[in-house]
Amino acid sequence: MKKSVSNQIPSIDFDLRQLEIFRKVVELESFKKAAEAVFLAQASVSERIATLESLVGTKLLDRLGIQFSCWR
Repeated sequence: MKKSVSNQIPSIDFDLRQLEIFRKVVELESFKKAAEAVFLAQASVSERIATLESLVGTKLLDRLGIQFSCWR
């Protein structure tokens, strides 16, 4: 009996708001500044980025205490 092999791309369930927040964090190089720019609490921005990272299965931002770096 043959196994069925699927070449489908896995579904990633995120919305444009998460991408907007991610883009703002990268642009401003700051979770705090991004939170102010998108009218959310800093904790909410951090949570949304963590959720996005979980959905795509990789770390998107490197949080280094005071420093900030993005995988470019």
